[in-house]
Amino acid sequence: MLGTGHNSRRFISMPRYFFNVYHERAEPDDVGEELPDQHAAWKEATITAGQILQSLDGKLQPGRDWQMEVKDEFGASLYVIRVSAKNGHGSLTLVGVCMLVGREQINQLKRNR
Repeated sequence: MLGTGHNSRRFISMPRYFFNVYHERAEPDDVGEELPDQHAAWKEATITAGQILQSLDGKLQPGRDWQMEVKDEFGASLYVIRVSAKNGHGSLTLVGVCMLVGREQINQLKRNR
């Protein structure tokens, strides 16, 4: 019978991830982005970090790090991408272009010991 049944479809939302940037000041991501899983969040972080770093257009100075932290919807830190600029023997050296700190990777390293 039409109109007597309940729509049994449920809408399951995807997890939300937040991409906070720290450079000259903290720029928290208050909106976040719904993505299927942590792997998709990592991919989004690397793409976005690359775009942001490219747009810095010479503003990264020695002694001033750039960092993106990916957090899940519960506030847990999943990944950190960090770029450190420092003077080394009279020239600018970029250190730690991409540092991954993820729970899965840390657990895997512990298991491989």
